[in-house]
Amino acid sequence: MKQIFVATLLLLLGGSSLLLASTEEPKKGHQLRLEVDGMTEAKGNLLIAIFDKEENYLVKAYTYRSVPVDSLVKHTEITLPEGRYVVSLFHDANGNNQLDTGEYGIPLEKYGFSNNARGEMGPPSFKDASFVLKANQTIYITVN
Repeated sequence: MKQIFVATLLLLLGGSSLLLASTEEPKKGHQLRLEVDGMTEAKGNLLIAIFDKEENYLVKAYTYRSVPVDSLVKHTEITLPEGRYVVSLFHDANGNNQLDTGEYGIPLEKYGFSNNARGEMGPPSFKDASFVLKANQTIYITVN
């Protein structure tokens, strides 16, 4: 089961879902401010995938970002239209654009989801990780 979880994270954060998504922000919308903590090194990149539909969750991101990590708490803003979203991210400390894993496929790099949702033996459900964006909003994610 851990291998399924890791394979999903790899697809989600380091694989084709990022390539299929758009990096362009809509001209109108609301500011989603992400405040991410829990990082232990101020280096590498924070790779962020945002999903807007349950049927695309873990398959095709609505948009994605890669932002440099220059402090242990990272702030970034993304403009999005009103809607329901899930944010999934990981700290790519070594800058190789993939989630590194160890024995049994356990992630070696820190990752997190909106609502600080956690799944049992896999990623959290869309329902558990999703939030509704109706106005400018700040969400806090702690990577583990």
